[in-house]
Amino acid sequence: GMFLGEVLGAAIMVADPVLKADMDVARLTVLANGDLSTDGQIRVDKQGSLIRIVSTLDEFAYYGHLANLLGRKNQSAVIGSFREQKRIWTTPNTGRNW
Repeated sequence: GMFLGEVLGAAIMVADPVLKADMDVARLTVLANGDLSTDGQIRVDKQGSLIRIVSTLDEFAYYGHLANLLGRKNQSAVIGSFREQKRIWTTPNTGRNW
């Protein structure tokens, strides 16, 4: 399945004006201490990394934009496994269009 945060991040990265997204800045930390009950939690932290976050967004425009993108065959990707995705991420780009 899709992770909505990743999809939203990808949509925002293209800075599509139709989404009417407003951005804020915050200092955040992602917990990764080996405790399954807290790993992956995101916390506001004065010592954390400075991150741009979406504060507002036109939800109807977002879902319409997402539906249009998912409906395009040339935008679809099929990944067989995490191992395959990791290989793609770690292989130097040699001019291939994937």
